[in-house]
Amino acid sequence: MESIDLDEFTNTIKIMKKSIILAVLFLGSIAEGQTSNPLGFSIKGKVDQPEISSQAVLQYWDGSKLISDTTMLVNGSFAFKGSLSHPVKSTLSIIKADLSPAFAIGISFDDEIIGRDGIFLYLDKGDIRIKGQTLKTAIIKGSAAHGEYQALQTSLNPFFERKKEIIEGRAKLGAGEQSKSQENDVIFAKLLAVSKDMEPIQNDFIKSHLNSYVSWDLITARNEIFDAAMQKELLDLFPENLRNSHAGKAAFAKQALLSKTAIGRLAPLFTQNDPKGKPVLLASLKGKYVLIDFWASWCAPCRLENPNLKRVYDKFRDNNFEIIAVSLDEKKDLWLKAIADDGLPWLHVSDLKGWKNEVGMRYAVSSVPQNILIDPDGVIISKNLRGVVLENKLSEIFKEKLKSEKI
Repeated sequence: MESIDLDEFTNTIKIMKKSIILAVLFLGSIAEGQTSNPLGFSIKGKVDQPEISSQAVLQYWDGSKLISDTTMLVNGSFAFKGSLSHPVKSTLSIIKADLSPAFAIGISFDDEIIGRDGIFLYLDKGDIRIKGQTLKTAIIKGSAAHGEYQALQTSLNPFFERKKEIIEGRAKLGAGEQSKSQENDVIFAKLLAVSKDMEPIQNDFIKSHLNSYVSWDLITARNEIFDAAMQKELLDLFPENLRNSHAGKAAFAKQALLSKTAIGRLAPLFTQNDPKGKPVLLASLKGKYVLIDFWASWCAPCRLENPNLKRVYDKFRDNNFEIIAVSLDEKKDLWLKAIADDGLPWLHVSDLKGWKNEVGMRYAVSSVPQNILIDPDGVIISKNLRGVVLENKLSEIFKEKLKSEKI
């Protein structure tokens, strides 16, 4: 397997959901036509420590159109104005004048823009005032929606601190790939546990702010790690105009898909080609415990998990256990190279459509790595098992299986 730098891994933990969190930025703009009167806004800002010869960049979606507005700073001051159909989550950054505003941004687990002086800013009607030494430390006034967003972030700060401690306090990894992977699994498991602890706080905020686009963005951007039944319950609480919007219909459709892959449901059947172009049917694996693993060659956490999967596969492959890996790759050569480099002996399929992979869409996959464990009858019995957690689950299954066979 190709070596993966630990610092790269740590940064990946922070930004591996970048495309998903960026969706948070954009989803609020999709619920088009929710107000009959445009919301006019203006921004006046001043920072005390800008780069020499800098520009401010404001980016947001207005319906299906991406607005990217720039202005040069004059003595640290900048201004923008525009109109919206409803409050929208934007990015506001200060960059050097010679940089292109069409930059990709990294986002940490606490919704902080990485690598540049930038913030998320909810645009709302009226005059928005920003003042501070930097954007990240500035005081922001005048946007009701942004005030709600800041209140939510403040309530989540203790959890963000816990995540920060997990990452910064990690033990040094050993030289071997197995010890690397196991340590990474511990990190991921701890981070996921904190995310789960955050849910009640987020849900309470949603319930108490049902007319807020901050709540609406939060609920419509949630992915497959959240409970589908709770998603439906929360979505049903929102006003009818939001539920019937484009974003609302998309959120309900996604929730319906997620409910079909809930624990206890039959796994949706699929057929997809292997690297040689031969169709592989999930139905052909009936009678086995099967791990459906969603991954991609470009996904660093996926690649870091592969040594663990190999260890688990070697341990249980003779116990009626199989893995079918569904790749969200687009380029066949990179997909095949990753399989070869990582030495992955199980079943592999892909339609090379990336995030539009038909199996991934059927299972509502919006981030990787993801996996689903099904029993010999095709019933989903667990989800998102990694490393030792997966190993322990399979040990429990086969111990019980062997015990029942002796009776």
